[in-house]
Amino acid sequence: MNTVIEFYQHGQTQFLIQVKTFFELNTALHNISFPIVHSIKVRLKDPEHFRYKLKRKSEKRITVTENSLFCEVTDLAGVRVLHLYQDQFEMIHTEIMRKVDSGDWVLGEEMKAYTWDTET
Repeated sequence: MNTVIEFYQHGQTQFLIQVKTFFELNTALHNISFPIVHSIKVRLKDPEHFRYKLKRKSEKRITVTENSLFCEVTDLAGVRVLHLYQDQFEMIHTEIMRKVDSGDWVLGEEMKAYTWDTET
């Protein structure tokens, strides 16, 4: 179990760096008069919660290894990209889907879009 946790911690650090760099340096999102991305928020599963989750899976006779980690646990990280105007969503979505379609990123869950305006 400890090797899986160490693998997760190292991998998540690399993931955070990659995602942050992608949004900060992506020319499609910044090559206009003002940046499309207002801010980025990330969430990583706390190592203690991760340890508890592995224990629960083990009790259900599910073995999680470095090779099966991302198949067995889909809520390891979350990324929230904030933008100011609704019409900016499409460009952000397109850039994210390019990473997914290329195989660089995997969506463990469906993406969600929220707005303050409940009528749109």
